[in-house]
Amino acid sequence: MRALPILTVSCAVLAGLPTAGQETPFGGEQEVTAVDVALELSGGGTGWLPGRRSPGAGDLSALVDGAPVPVVAVQPPKDRFERVVIYVDLPLSDDYQLTWSALLLADRASRLVKLGPVEVVVAAPQPRTVLSPTRDAAALEEALARLAFFGEAQDRLVELRLEDGAAAPEEPADERELVQRRLDALLLSLVARTDGPDPRRAAILLSGGFDLDGAPGIGEATVEVGRVLAAYGWRLLPLLAPEQAGPLPGVRIGKWRFFAVVPPHRQVSVPSFLATREEDRDPELAESHLGLAEVLQDQGELERAAEEAEAALKHFAGDPRTADRQAATLVLLSEVHEALGDPQRARRDLRRAARFDSAAVAGNPIADAVPEGAAAALAVLAEAGGGTPLRSDGELDAALSRGRLGRRSLITIQMPGAPDEALHQVEIRSAGGDTTLATGWLRYGTPQQVTEARIRQE
Repeated sequence: MRALPILTVSCAVLAGLPTAGQETPFGGEQEVTAVDVALELSGGGTGWLPGRRSPGAGDLSALVDGAPVPVVAVQPPKDRFERVVIYVDLPLSDDYQLTWSALLLADRASRLVKLGPVEVVVAAPQPRTVLSPTRDAAALEEALARLAFFGEAQDRLVELRLEDGAAAPEEPADERELVQRRLDALLLSLVARTDGPDPRRAAILLSGGFDLDGAPGIGEATVEVGRVLAAYGWRLLPLLAPEQAGPLPGVRIGKWRFFAVVPPHRQVSVPSFLATREEDRDPELAESHLGLAEVLQDQGELERAAEEAEAALKHFAGDPRTADRQAATLVLLSEVHEALGDPQRARRDLRRAARFDSAAVAGNPIADAVPEGAAAALAVLAEAGGGTPLRSDGELDAALSRGRLGRRSLITIQMPGAPDEALHQVEIRSAGGDTTLATGWLRYGTPQQVTEARIRQE
């Protein structure tokens, strides 16, 4: 945003009359603010303006909160973003969703860095940078692989529901507070990363989501955060893991893929080579391991039973044809971990079991604790500001291969008066005003929602 002094007579033409109660002498100056807004113009390209690849300022008109304002400049879409952030919310993530999402992106690291410098931010619960903005595909792949294998999904929403609000003093006391904190952390983290001359930025969200109807006010807060981030130039792209668990991204029979990963507990940079693709899969051996785990559980050899159950899961390899058997294995593993005095891990096992076969946990409290429509909440968050939920690996591939993520034009308009705390709705039309080409949100000051989020985090 740029504050520009211009002659009052020009202001009257470009920005309308002074507000009621104000008198501006002829020849004086009135402050206006040049505001950049990133929007995808419908029908953009060669098809909607005859003989023109992209529009100029004279081809467009703008309304802000219903009032006309001048368009002073237009920059065409470009293939790259000023910055791309992969934002990982561990408190709202579950094990399968986190591993699936991180591996999916790791497999596409070389394509992601073509979008612009990529930064990996992990919130656990406070956001911190684990990989500074980079165009190094190998570094990005390694960071995402570490996240897939060593990231600790907290699944706090399910934990909170099972605890019935009995949280530690430093933890959120209820669902409304938990979700608000997560939205605040996302908002403030991305707002802090708005440096640079071009506001066209993208954030790929890795999160298990939440329930829009879980508590009063969550839905409204979600929409507000989506709109505010859009006003800061962020395009939100939540990557939604499938509800039904299956093979992890990249798993193929007989194929291997290795990531050189330094486990976080090591003090020396000696990588461990971890296979992410299927190795020596044998479904019959999986059943043998499961049968032995059941025997060992009955005999009270719990640690060995857990090892055999994990071995069974390795050989099942997420094959959807044996989803019910994998769910049964995880239920057994949950019982073993409960008996070993690790109730949190036991609940996580049941959470994974529910992803394979919900009938396996029928009657268990976790069946009611898993939020319904969690992915839908992330879609609402993104779409409130013109973002795009990515509901499968196919949708991610399509977005990357067709350049769909970088089609926003940068439109500069003039806003009258001093910056304020409001969030404003903008509509871009053709110069004649008869065709709406885009709608969105802008700010020319610090929005009230950002100020309130900062106060809540103090």
